[in-house]
Amino acid sequence: MESNLYTFSSDNAIKTALTFIVTVIVLSYLTSIIFNKIDSNSNIGYSISENKAINNNYKELYIGDSRTHQGVDTRILNNSYNLGRPGMQTPFTYFTMQEYLNNNNPPESLTVQFSFYLLGGIQWMKDIYFAYYKPSLWMVIDALSTQLVDMNQAIKWYFSPRFSLLRHKKRASDFLRIISKGHRKALSNAVSVSQNRRLLLQESNYGYLPRGSGSITDNDLKQAHYRVGIEKGYSNYFKYMKKLFNLALEYDFDIYVYSFPWPKKQLDLDPELPKIIEYYNNLIKKEANDNEKVFFIKYDNFWEQEYFVDPLHLNQKGAEKLTNILLKSKR
Repeated sequence: MESNLYTFSSDNAIKTALTFIVTVIVLSYLTSIIFNKIDSNSNIGYSISENKAINNNYKELYIGDSRTHQGVDTRILNNSYNLGRPGMQTPFTYFTMQEYLNNNNPPESLTVQFSFYLLGGIQWMKDIYFAYYKPSLWMVIDALSTQLVDMNQAIKWYFSPRFSLLRHKKRASDFLRIISKGHRKALSNAVSVSQNRRLLLQESNYGYLPRGSGSITDNDLKQAHYRVGIEKGYSNYFKYMKKLFNLALEYDFDIYVYSFPWPKKQLDLDPELPKIIEYYNNLIKKEANDNEKVFFIKYDNFWEQEYFVDPLHLNQKGAEKLTNILLKSKR
């Protein structure tokens, strides 16, 4: 009798376990299908950590945050790829570039941009990169060694992007809110995200995300209250900046650092902006000290409003102008 009870109990345990596994697999599959259509952050992470089109031994690479992603048109360049993505901070410029070098020949050059307001803070990394960027094991170990993450964060980072239920957990409430506003809102959002995903992964765009031809007016400009000191408490970000610069020495390629353009009329609202930009440029130059492979591009980076689709990003006309300036500025 006891033997039969034991067998019955074991059979139930196995059935329960199998049911649980199948349920998780099905839910993960359905979650992936649904959220890939409404979760733009998922597309960002996938497009640089799992996109095979990146691995093509490019001659020139560009990296930075959304301003580079949407501001350097690699379609008009020869054998180039844009690795920039929204909210990308210095640790992930390093991780992305090192992973590229692990799988490809070194490029001739890497052109990089650091927005000073991303040299502090961690929300972008939490919301996008630690949730959606699928890391190799070496990245997690490196982040632990530099104390960019603790053990608990490291474990979450490694596994969350690999399992759809974990990956989209933070955006579930957003999904419910969109649905609550009606089918039109949900449909509009799904169409927008799907279009961006198509553009992100379209091989002929070479990583670049075009923003169209619209331009801003005076009414679009607001006082931004930029300040120095954003970097306080985030010394790790500069350690990763130096690690990125040192890759140029290790793999023998050039790095070009550039400051992004600003609307000229922003100076009327934030007259201290040039001093703030200079302050952060000097911090960046300090990390490149004595590195013979790092160069800084100089140009007049206060432009007319016709080149901007919003106060921080270029339209197509602006992207073409910037891309040609960067190309002509290299040695």
